[in-house]
Amino acid sequence: MEGDQLMARASTTTKKEETALPGAAAAAGLRTITAELAEMYFEREEEIRALAVALLARQHIVLVGPPGTAKSELAREFTSRIVDARFFDYEFNEFTEPTAIFGPPDLGALMRGEYRQVLEGRATQAEIMFLDEIFNCGVALHALHGLLNERLYHPESGGPPIECPLISAVAATNKIPEGNMLLAFYDRLLIRLEVGYLQEAENFARMLAAPPRSAAESKRTTVPLADVLEAVQKGVPAVELPSSVITRIATLRARLGKEGLTPSDRRWRQCADVLRASAFLDGRTRVELSDLVMLVHCLWHKPSQRTTVEKAVVKLADPDQIKLANIVDGLDKLEADFNAIRDTDDDAQKSAWIIRELTTNMRRAKEELTALREKAVRAGRPTDLYDEAIARRKELARRMSENTLGLDADDEED
Repeated sequence: MEGDQLMARASTTTKKEETALPGAAAAAGLRTITAELAEMYFEREEEIRALAVALLARQHIVLVGPPGTAKSELAREFTSRIVDARFFDYEFNEFTEPTAIFGPPDLGALMRGEYRQVLEGRATQAEIMFLDEIFNCGVALHALHGLLNERLYHPESGGPPIECPLISAVAATNKIPEGNMLLAFYDRLLIRLEVGYLQEAENFARMLAAPPRSAAESKRTTVPLADVLEAVQKGVPAVELPSSVITRIATLRARLGKEGLTPSDRRWRQCADVLRASAFLDGRTRVELSDLVMLVHCLWHKPSQRTTVEKAVVKLADPDQIKLANIVDGLDKLEADFNAIRDTDDDAQKSAWIIRELTTNMRRAKEELTALREKAVRAGRPTDLYDEAIARRKELARRMSENTLGLDADDEED
């Protein structure tokens, strides 16, 4: 878990020079919105950023997780910040019919012997959609395929397809679907995130102490639809995808293929849009290797595959971050082992174990963390993640020293 958090935080790059591309106002507004939502929804920074990237990339996103994880609330709060946009918000059930999504028959037309649909206020006219409990139904989803992929709706009465203004759809579900019909729709949701319950005790306490959100919303930044359209249509497509990044993507494709993961060519092409949108959101005109971290959310099909994708992506995006994550995972194990042996009655055994770990694994972790931090300083990159890991190792070493007979924390003073 700690390694996952490091990967997520490392995906946020330092703010660069503001982009001069069209739609820069939308990027600036979305950055403010993501910061405001992060103050409202604890441990949801990854999901919030992904929502903004999906919007700018003109792609669709699904949040997967158990009930009570604020999936729907977060999605509605984010999408409501785009003013002047037409929304379609629907919660699916096993009885949902396509007419509930695309419009019921026009009764007046039926009386004249004509079949027409009432499209006003339905999915065909929406720039943004929120589809809740999306996999509770199968029949209506099949009709959504053309809307999500081609932004076209083929009327039930026949005739030419209707062009739809859809920018992005946000879906929420408690489960990954089964069955070919549902899986075909699932494949059209490019960005996928698992949403779990709060992990940090501090954030759990903050959630309990926080006032109702309706009373706490003193800041509520919005972005006009016109700015979003300018960004989507002109700004994001103009972001450069350099050959060095394309080479890394090709390497990633080969590595995942060896693991039995073969995303379609369509999904890879859509991933390029996500990378451009990630750079644009950060105010850059050029995709950087750090943007590759967004692909962690695009290339797995089953949750069990996410770790494989994450490791492959992070190694290509920033090898130092995977080293850092491995060190922190090692500290997790050392701390767990220390807590287990600390209460033993055999002081000699406890002392011998702690001395061995302090002089081998803990000292090696110190050397590796120091080297990684110095490398980041030379490259002009932020050092906060390394500083946190160094501080944590030092505190663990202090605790271990205090529990060792006759041993001082001899190398813990910097």
